Amino acid sequence: MNSEKRINFFGILRDTARKQSASIHLLYKHVKLSPTKGDWDNVLRHQLVQFAAAEILGEWLGLGSHEMGQFQKVALVHNWNLRLERRPQDFTPDEIKEAQMFFDSFGVDPKLRLATVPEFIEKMVMYPEKVTLEEKIQYYLDDIVAGQNIVPFKERIAEVESRRQDLNEDDELTRKLGGRKYWDAEREVGILIEKELFERLLAQGIDVSAPELIPVTLRIELEKKHGCRS
Repeated sequence: MNSEKRINFFGILRDTARKQSASIHLLYKHVKLSPTKGDWDNVLRHQLVQFAAAEILGEWLGLGSHEMGQFQKVALVHNWNLRLERRPQDFTPDEIKEAQMFFDSFGVDPKLRLATVPEFIEKMVMYPEKVTLEEKIQYYLDDIVAGQNIVPFKERIAEVESRRQDLNEDDELTRKLGGRKYWDAEREVGILIEKELFERLLAQGIDVSAPELIPVTLRIELEKKHGCRS
């Protein structure tokens, strides 16, 4: 009988308290995110996969414990307020206030969190000398985790582009990007970062055959560490 490897999200969730802080569970409770199917589980599972992938990629790149911790914090909360924004009617004013308080206490590096939003592309295109390695890694992780799956960078970008043409049609954004359409700039930036990470992984002795195979290599390792059989 064939079995399919799945990700043990509850196992990763347990890791978050041990490796980060138990307060992350309180934050999830206050913003009503749960790994249980149907309860906005897709948002939480996306963050958990990114948390686990950040640990693996950070270890491969030889990052220190402080840097690893910062990446994982951003991974765990970069979409923390998605339900608040899309379904504000699900919350009372007190719940919104308490959720913000728990987020503020979590100590997320704002610079790294900004690497997960479109404005980062402008910084990378126009001021590349100001972009740190840590920001590049954070950007790359967010761009290869689609839902709860790790996918090739170009595949992920094509999927998001198909539903976010507004970014291409934003004339002011095109001007800020030096005349580039947003998704052209996104591909350009992503390919450069992927190549840089590939070279760094090779220097660390990590066996990755090509830059575009970093995501599949990460996924295989994640399934080894956090997989479960069904």
